[in-house]
Amino acid sequence: MLISCYLHLFRATTRNETKMGATNHKMTIGEICENLGAKPDAMRAQWNRAGLTDFAKRREATPEEIRVIMAHYAAISHRRPKREGAEKIVIVPRPKPLAVAPATTSLQAPQGEAPGDQQDGGEGGWKWQAWVFLALLAVPTVASMGNMYAVTFQITGSLVKSGLLTAMLSFTALGFVAAGVRSWYSILLAVLLIVYETFSNTTAIYDGLMGGAKANPTRFLGVVTDIFNCGSYGAALSIGAVIGILIAAVQLASLYELKKNIHQ
Repeated sequence: MLISCYLHLFRATTRNETKMGATNHKMTIGEICENLGAKPDAMRAQWNRAGLTDFAKRREATPEEIRVIMAHYAAISHRRPKREGAEKIVIVPRPKPLAVAPATTSLQAPQGEAPGDQQDGGEGGWKWQAWVFLALLAVPTVASMGNMYAVTFQITGSLVKSGLLTAMLSFTALGFVAAGVRSWYSILLAVLLIVYETFSNTTAIYDGLMGGAKANPTRFLGVVTDIFNCGSYGAALSIGAVIGILIAAVQLASLYELKKNIHQ
């Protein structure tokens, strides 16, 4: 095939030669690519290997460049091994024996499915683990509503406003989880709400231990100060912070596990 292309290219160039040895029409490098059936990128690589320079498809090639590239392609065609007559080896695969699946009873779980996954409540439903994590998130939230309401009331000074804000701040994270929202900004908002809830729990516990408006520390706080030999202020703040952080840790862990288990 390549030899016929070379002959065609040679005849195309020789037909245009005049009796004085000059050419009436010079071929461009793009036309040489078409006559040889070579792509421009492949021709560019062979053009450089043949020692030629200034490769441009629209540039007219000199007779010397045409002779050099024809000789180069002719040498390549002789070096390439012929594979047309090569014998093909056909490998016939052995037939695999048919595997008979053992009969399963109604008490056995299908293969690839854990026994606990059969209680998911149907396809697309929640697993029982997800309901447990939702309860672990909801119980501390409901228990903290009183503390959040007390702090919010001190901020707004209105029963209606503090009640509405407490309901919104308490149930927003639960609503996101129940609706299956799993975007990063929704999770971040839920975490910030848990942080505010932690602050409310810490301040409420501190106020309770310090006796509130009466400024009369409780007996329990006095025992703690006696044991650790510290002041009432530091002890009350530490106890409130520890309890608030523990409640927040339970909520954050439940929110993280819900994010993995919901709608799977």
